[in-house]
Amino acid sequence: MQKKMVEEGKKRLNILLEMGLWDEVTKAFEKNGTTCLSEAKILFGVCGINFTFDEMLEFKAIKEKFEKDYDCLVYYGVLTTTIMGQFLSLLFVSRYEEEWEDDRRELKEGYPYAYVWNREEEFGEIGCIQIKMEQGGLVRVA
Repeated sequence: MQKKMVEEGKKRLNILLEMGLWDEVTKAFEKNGTTCLSEAKILFGVCGINFTFDEMLEFKAIKEKFEKDYDCLVYYGVLTTTIMGQFLSLLFVSRYEEEWEDDRRELKEGYPYAYVWNREEEFGEIGCIQIKMEQGGLVRVA
């Protein structure tokens, strides 16, 4: 099942690539299984700056715990800072293949399901979020 989830993760990253994701993100995942996350920054407008989870060990631990607890595969993350705190949204492939087609459609529409971790409250839940591409990386809109 893990191999199937990895292949599905690649399909979803290719959807994001078509939307403008920096191609190094997909290459890293395909080459050695490295998962990336983006963080919105204001440089010359809003940018989604990509990092690997290995560069942000606190968030890597949250990702790995989520994958273990839910028997899933995280293929991308989005870090968002708001007035309510910092949120880590994990885009993931579930073990339920019958959901995958709908998941890809929702991703294309910009409304994927994600596990959202609230850093300040140390609490997470799964729900629909809104995303958009900003100069090579995803940012969360709602």
